[in-house]
Amino acid sequence: SVIASKQVQRIIREYYELYPEGQVIIEAGECLYFNKDIYPMGWEPVDYVVTDLMELKDVEASKLIFTSFEEEDCILMREKLPEDIYILMGQHNHAMIMHSDASKSKGLSTVIKYFDLDLRHVMAFGDDNNDIDMLCAAGIGVAMDNAIDKVKECSDYITLGNNEDGVAKFLEDKILV
Repeated sequence: SVIASKQVQRIIREYYELYPEGQVIIEAGECLYFNKDIYPMGWEPVDYVVTDLMELKDVEASKLIFTSFEEEDCILMREKLPEDIYILMGQHNHAMIMHSDASKSKGLSTVIKYFDLDLRHVMAFGDDNNDIDMLCAAGIGVAMDNAIDKVKECSDYITLGNNEDGVAKFLEDKILV
């Protein structure tokens, strides 16, 4: 599910009230829209468009990302968001805003039902706050070495980091033995 264009505009306005000079990123399909030409810390390089986000009247978002965000502001924003939208803090003080139907645990549940699988036989990998519900739901939760502490605490295993082929290494060592 996506965040409707009118909700996108409203959420961005709310953010600008807290951080008038803040950076907002809209994930819309295969395109990323930035309001500033500043590349967020910790991100892999990808193509993006810099534009006035308030001019994007018809863009639905799969995710909104606010950089330089604080946990206490996350609580304030949560109170202003529609019930079907949620906000999570991510690594490097990024806040992620998504439609509640777009959580990773709901995606995992959909795949499990489609393939008629038992959740105990499902493995999930993650590194950030938006992975926690999925890792807890899966039969085996695996944190990446670069994961935040909360992810590591709720996982059954920890593997090498994202840039060290941690998923492949874990599968080779634990599954394909």
